[in-house]
Amino acid sequence: MANIYLADESRLLDDYPIDAMRSSQITLDNKLGIIISTQYPNEANVMLTEIDYAKRVLDGLIENKRYFSLLYEPNENIRKQLAKNDLVIYQSNSVSVENEKVFKAIVDKRTMAILYESKRENYICKQ
Repeated sequence: MANIYLADESRLLDDYPIDAMRSSQITLDNKLGIIISTQYPNEANVMLTEIDYAKRVLDGLIENKRYFSLLYEPNENIRKQLAKNDLVIYQSNSVSVENEKVFKAIVDKRTMAILYESKRENYICKQ
């Protein structure tokens, strides 16, 4: 039985492994599970379920006071500015505010994403 679990890069998982870890905590009073990932647009992805559930909790459609989520999802205005507005980088990656190396690396990735369509999806998901 898992007392706590941590799943990183969980977009590579379907729902089953996370459900199994949650099920193993059924007898615990203070359950703790942490799931970290970007969503990515693939169809068999636990993050699709987790993000949908988190939005329902945030919108008040489901009451779950023990569920915490931190979501970053750029709106269309921001998406249109990805190629030209450095403020978007600062908003989506707070480390880049104080770390010039990180900022420069993201700018370089943005340049590649502008030039090559094959690089855009990863840039949009990860920047």
